Amino acid sequence: MLIGPVSILQAQLPPKSTPQEQKVEVQSNGSAVILDGEELFLIQARTGSFSPEERAQAVQSRLESIAKDLSTSGDEIKIDEQEQLTSIVAGERLIITITPEDARLRDLSAQKLAEEYVQIIKSSIDRYRGDHSVKGLIFDLVYASDCRYSS
Repeated sequence: MLIGPVSILQAQLPPKSTPQEQKVEVQSNGSAVILDGEELFLIQARTGSFSPEERAQAVQSRLESIAKDLSTSGDEIKIDEQEQLTSIVAGERLIITITPEDARLRDLSAQKLAEEYVQIIKSSIDRYRGDHSVKGLIFDLVYASDCRYSS
């Protein structure tokens, strides 16, 4: 059986992943929450039966969904404190719950850690939306073609 160049190239390409299949970067000190290739923060602590990796994956999925939903504004991303729990929400949608262990591992209060995460989340969603807007994609296309023809 003869294998053509296209088959060889296809075999070398990594499989396409859906948002649910995106891998969480596991580091020795936690699991990275990544949006559009950018590491936002690490999750180090378990919550109940959820490992840091599972928590990071869930947060990544939520952030990607929120970033794609242009009806959710950055102003809706806020801290929600209820019954000894500090969470970050976008409107009514949960993004992450900061556990006492998360805060302890960062040597911060849950409130301070949540404030830090809110700023990171807001700026990363703004960047994501800018990079994925029609204007941003057209700019990238023009820039890429300009570089190609100037060589």
